[in-house]
Amino acid sequence: MRRPLLFEECGHSCCSKCFTDLMASTGRCPVDGAALERSKVTVDKQMQRELDHLGVKCNYFEQGCTWTGLASELSEHLEDCQCRLVSCIYDCGLEFEYGCTFRGKKKAIKAHLAEELLLHMLLMRDALHEFRNLLDMQVQAVQESQATVKKLQAKLRRSEAYFEPSFIWRIEGYRQKFEDAQQGKRTALFSQPFYSNNAYLKRPTSERNQCFGSPRFIELEQMNAREFVVDNTLYLKALFEIES
Repeated sequence: MRRPLLFEECGHSCCSKCFTDLMASTGRCPVDGAALERSKVTVDKQMQRELDHLGVKCNYFEQGCTWTGLASELSEHLEDCQCRLVSCIYDCGLEFEYGCTFRGKKKAIKAHLAEELLLHMLLMRDALHEFRNLLDMQVQAVQESQATVKKLQAKLRRSEAYFEPSFIWRIEGYRQKFEDAQQGKRTALFSQPFYSNNAYLKRPTSERNQCFGSPRFIELEQMNAREFVVDNTLYLKALFEIES
């Protein structure tokens, strides 16, 4: 019995785990059938003291552990028991013996360490091999994640190129083109086709309609004052705001 509880109404006791099961099922004392109330259930300190002074064996005595002692000392022993089964680190459910199984008095430890040096080195080798395999798995997982991130970043950049409703037109040789326009040699410039709306991702295929172009874009004085022209190159940005 672990963590005994006392039923104040009838004076009977049970362990904390059994009490949880009782409250989930009948909610009554298993001895006399009295109804149980959580507010009237306390820790049975007297029975706990009696249990702590009982003599017990190690839980792993069948695996060869010869330890015996008081119940109150069992938990501390189990933390260092050399016969304790270890669960698989991959949560497969398997339990197995792991590590050095030496048990003896303190004065025998030095002799054991000197005589079983090779055994301990082999145990260390196996542990390092296990950690190396685990590290390789983690490195591979990170590399796969990095490759996936790069693919997604490239896909995002392509999507931005398609769906961004803006266009920057770079017109080189601005002064010569300006003079040609003044002389009537070439009065219009046409940009390359570009996307203006992410709902219609197709380049124009028909002739320009009547609404094509803008005869009045900006005054020349204002354009020069705002430095649209840099190194004899004119930069124009078209941004479309389309209501959905």
